[in-house]
Amino acid sequence: MALYNSFLATSIKQSAGNITFTTWKGKRVLKEKVTSYSDRKTPTQLNNRARLTIMSWAGAAFRNAYQNGFRKAAVGKTEYNVFASKEENYPLSSTTTSSVFNTLNPLNVKLSKGNLPVLENLQITGSGTADEWDINWDTTNPNVPADAQIQFVMAKQSRAISSGEEYSEDVDLGFNLIAYSVGSYTYQGKPGFDINVLLGYIVSQTANDVSDTVAVQST
Repeated sequence: MALYNSFLATSIKQSAGNITFTTWKGKRVLKEKVTSYSDRKTPTQLNNRARLTIMSWAGAAFRNAYQNGFRKAAVGKTEYNVFASKEENYPLSSTTTSSVFNTLNPLNVKLSKGNLPVLENLQITGSGTADEWDINWDTTNPNVPADAQIQFVMAKQSRAISSGEEYSEDVDLGFNLIAYSVGSYTYQGKPGFDINVLLGYIVSQTANDVSDTVAVQST
């Protein structure tokens, strides 16, 4: 895909030969149709494809959380591009091989990037009821906007998996946005989430911004 700025081509649309004229993210682009494909299968290439597979599965599983969390960071790219970038989550898939697929370590997964203060003293503990957890956080930071809310996600620790559907089973997006000011929340989640990681970030509509992601292990 190539960018072009010629004023002579601003009215060209659709395809000509192997070239398609279109726009993407407000930019004029040229796309060339694939006429040949080399499907080499060296160990390095197979491992790279395995890493990309994990990123694709994770992208589907965490989509609703990172689409808002990376909205401002997605300049000239999609929110998934940011999520799967080398600056965010792609390095977490570096140990994936073509013979063993693993989920990303949720303690290190990033779902947001912004300028708001991060969640402080985030904790998650079992409340004594099956599949229920008590979540607590500090609400005393004066720099957090008054309308702030929290996006939470719960995920299982990484394990060997074999499909995107199986990956999605390890991620629970069943949280509504929760007011930052309340400081606590009791969550009834998916059955069987006995080993969990809680990820969260702050969202503010008035500031049009988010915080970076914080992750903690449940106890």
